[in-house]
Amino acid sequence: MERFGRTTQARNDHTHLVPGGSTLLFFTDGLFEHPSHPIETGMDLLAALASEHAALPLQDFVQVLADHHPSDGHDDMALLALRTPHT
Repeated sequence: MERFGRTTQARNDHTHLVPGGSTLLFFTDGLFEHPSHPIETGMDLLAALASEHAALPLQDFVQVLADHHPSDGHDDMALLALRTPHT
């Protein structure tokens, strides 16, 4: 496949079932990057924060992550959270 004069690889689609009551969180690196520690440390801190507050209502959950993120706050942040209905 060629696009804008460059050859690209075809993207495969995947389907994964997500259990009811699961929360999916999509975010940019501005939420966890900090110049004083490795990226993995920031991701681990974010995972711990998310795990600690996962039972909150979705809006509150996102607010906690935005207010207490492990980054230094100098990069833009974007969060998108989706919660699947309980079955």
